[in-house]
Amino acid sequence: EYINANYVKGPKDTSNYYIATQAPLESTCGDFWRMIWEQNSKVIIMATDLTENGVERCAEYIPASVVLDNSQTYGDFQVTLKSREVKGKYAVSQIHLKNLKTNTWREIMHLWYSWPENGCPTDEYSIISLLLEARGYLRTTLPEQLDENSNMEDKDKLSTLDKTKSLQRIQG
Repeated sequence: EYINANYVKGPKDTSNYYIATQAPLESTCGDFWRMIWEQNSKVIIMATDLTENGVERCAEYIPASVVLDNSQTYGDFQVTLKSREVKGKYAVSQIHLKNLKTNTWREIMHLWYSWPENGCPTDEYSIISLLLEARGYLRTTLPEQLDENSNMEDKDKLSTLDKTKSLQRIQG
């Protein structure tokens, strides 16, 4: 019942905005999903592969296929892969996480970046694209973080401004 995880500050020093953790091993998958449930996480970003140089780094904690065996149980949680779309260097999956004790479920977005086995990615645009996609999803699931008086036009402007700022940062 231990997950090696820490809270990370977010925009404007928002406390507990992110959780940084190691990917789960086979023996900690149930604990991992319990943490996701208890913390009401909406997005998971994974930046590792299952193996590195032939050594297992992570258990396969989400179903591998939408078609075959798209549902797995880990402790008190059933994880169902609803969809997966590969977008260049990362895959976006929609997951239904069901709490078997309470018979309730939540939708989670899972982004899995194809990090190189050695070194760092050479394509910074793919990382920025992944982060912008995660941020966009969070905005649609956490509307209370935006000013309640904002209309859709304001939200669209904010999204465009964020994309522009992110691209300007990497372009110098």
